[in-house]
Amino acid sequence: MRMGLWFQVVVLTGVVFALAFSPASPRSIIFPNDPEGVIDLKRDLGAKGDGIHDDTEALQRGIHMSCGRGTNRTKVLYIPNGIYRVTKTLIVNSPEDRSGIGPWIYGQSRDGVIIKLDDGANVGAVLQTHPRDENPGSADWFMRTIYNLTIDVGDNPNTDGIRFFSNNTGILKNVRVRGRGRIGINSFMGLNGPNLIQDVIVEGFEVGIRSEWMWGQTLSRVTIRNCRRVGLEVEGNTVAVENLVVENTPLAVHIKLPHDWFWWAGVVAIVGGRFVNGDPNGPAILNEGVLYARDVTVSGFKVAIRSKTPGGDVVGPKISEYVSHEVKRLFDKAPLTAIKLPIKTRTDGALGKRTHKIGLC
Repeated sequence: MRMGLWFQVVVLTGVVFALAFSPASPRSIIFPNDPEGVIDLKRDLGAKGDGIHDDTEALQRGIHMSCGRGTNRTKVLYIPNGIYRVTKTLIVNSPEDRSGIGPWIYGQSRDGVIIKLDDGANVGAVLQTHPRDENPGSADWFMRTIYNLTIDVGDNPNTDGIRFFSNNTGILKNVRVRGRGRIGINSFMGLNGPNLIQDVIVEGFEVGIRSEWMWGQTLSRVTIRNCRRVGLEVEGNTVAVENLVVENTPLAVHIKLPHDWFWWAGVVAIVGGRFVNGDPNGPAILNEGVLYARDVTVSGFKVAIRSKTPGGDVVGPKISEYVSHEVKRLFDKAPLTAIKLPIKTRTDGALGKRTHKIGLC
């Protein structure tokens, strides 16, 4: 045990271990030397993390070892600070690993752990949390946990950063995805979700985050910058969004209507947002589906919302509260507006752990 560190007890499939945080840098994680519960990518699997050697195989093996089901005990894959060069897609639950739980991937720090794809690799994604690109099978792909690291796509215009798939529970937290690629975070395939993307930064890409044909997703405190086409794209999914920032991107949010199938349109609630420096001749939000928006500010666009729904357009720059369709009420005297209880973030104790009190919409 190191002196001067704060400890948090974590339990994973029967394994108990202490997770230590440096008080000077709460987001820098130190794991104990516990071979029963923790796989250290450098110490145990021989990764170099020097940006020169190819660490693809070490990372792939670590991901495989972190997954589990039944008697196959899950473990944490711990990645110390370093630049880890990869040359092909890292796949969760690859064909030789038929378990559906995990992995738990923790980097030492978001900016210190960089998984970097070689320029010109031309693969589908840097990291993919389902072994297939289509036909997901049953909804038994649980608990994908990716925390505290950077995915760097490099110069690969047709490559996604993370193809994220997790049923019922799963989280991307304190992650940065950057590079000249296709989609930063691609929440793809049916049967995906619900899951959480929180404290994430996406930089570059044609599309920042695509959320389509899912069972629900939450985006919390996400920042998207410098995308070539759109920041957040939603189709065939219900998405709850808290405090979304989109910068230097032509279209901040596109809620799509596939094939004129209204019942498969995107359904989005945005509470808190800031959209700046987009297309001066276009909208910040293009809504073809169902939208609730509150406490959003817009600058650098022609209008805040463009929508052919009954709610119509909003010029902006402030969206105080917007509803795209008729408000349904149980009682005639019920208000047509939301209760507007705040979403409060507080710090608990020395760990600097942020938690939420969420108000009703």
